[in-house]
Amino acid sequence: MGEIPEGWEGKKGKYLFSIVGGFAPNQLEIEDGDAVYFKVDDLNRQEDGFYISESNTKINFASSELYQEKLILFPKRGEAINTNKVKITNARCIFDTNLMGIKVDETIVHVVFLTYCILARRLDDIADKTTIPQINNKHIYPLVFPFPSLQEQTTIATYLDRKTQQIDRLIEIKQKQIELLKEQRTAIINQAVTKGLNPDVPMKDSGIEWLGEIPRDWEVKKIKFLCSFKSGGTPPTDNLDYWNGDIPWVSSKDMKKEFLDDTQDHITEKAVQDNTTKLIPKDTMLMVVRSGILRHAIPVAITMRDLTINQDLKGIIPNKQLHSVFLCHLIQGMNHIFLTLWGKQGATVESLEHEYYTNTKIPLPSIHEQKEITEFVKNKKIQIDQLTESTQTQINQLKEYRTALISEVVTGKIDVRN
Repeated sequence: MGEIPEGWEGKKGKYLFSIVGGFAPNQLEIEDGDAVYFKVDDLNRQEDGFYISESNTKINFASSELYQEKLILFPKRGEAINTNKVKITNARCIFDTNLMGIKVDETIVHVVFLTYCILARRLDDIADKTTIPQINNKHIYPLVFPFPSLQEQTTIATYLDRKTQQIDRLIEIKQKQIELLKEQRTAIINQAVTKGLNPDVPMKDSGIEWLGEIPRDWEVKKIKFLCSFKSGGTPPTDNLDYWNGDIPWVSSKDMKKEFLDDTQDHITEKAVQDNTTKLIPKDTMLMVVRSGILRHAIPVAITMRDLTINQDLKGIIPNKQLHSVFLCHLIQGMNHIFLTLWGKQGATVESLEHEYYTNTKIPLPSIHEQKEITEFVKNKKIQIDQLTESTQTQINQLKEYRTALISEVVTGKIDVRN
């Protein structure tokens, strides 16, 4: 906390509030009811600043057993502590055992002021992190908090509410800008790979509902007539002779870049020689065909060297008529369409049906035009990605400023009384 203004005190938490406990689901009747039952996920709700009054779960519970409103809630165990999410209840409620509740003495403590103090201290700094992060009474009660008069606490809370709302509005604007840039990126790719670069070229009907018109000189062909396909595999993990070699081994977690030349895991030449998986040549397009990520997107990437893949990916090797990067851009631009067309029905894990994607007809310009399109898309991506990165940097700086401002104000280093 450091130095504080004259007239302020430093007081331990045990003199400012009491800690109240939650209820495990097995202690309750979890069914439709009227009582608000807060869980960790409810701390993500955006209602009115710190305040939350609705929950995803409602239960039947005797009204006399409900806690009064204006409880400070935050995660008390697990990775959720690292989110530093702190909320104030605006309704009578109960909550589960993964949350800690604090009830302040409102005759001496302004609940919003104390909430800002907890945010400034950071939950992950308060927690015991020797094993699983957790916060118990012994961590909270001894904490020393800055303690100005109730009137000054109110002034500080009002000031910080106004300033953080201004910062949050700026962050929201920047986040919407990033979403618009993502949409623009997809639209540019979509237009280039399905309509070409010349807006004045004569068009024709492709005969494909999702594709519409294409340039008159383009063809339409099934993917299976333009590519060959290679599957992957996982060498036995208990055989140390197969692992920690020099050959990249791609799994879904590596599919976050468009061009792949290295991976988190590597296998040995012996693993390939023993036919546990196959080498995939350079300039192959990789596609995730089995993973939970397929609920939202189809990740694709281009190999920059010979490597191997696991069984959740497919290596798609174009023939001389098709450029691998063009195919990659086509799938990126039409991701939402192909997710619907290629998804396997009734599978326990999200997956793509091989027969569906191999039989899909795609637009096919000349190989020369494909290369022109991929170069155009590459340059546009660079421009948009630079703008996105710059905007994200601004968001990070605003978040850092917000955190620093809260800390400086609640400890009196910035005087806001006037």
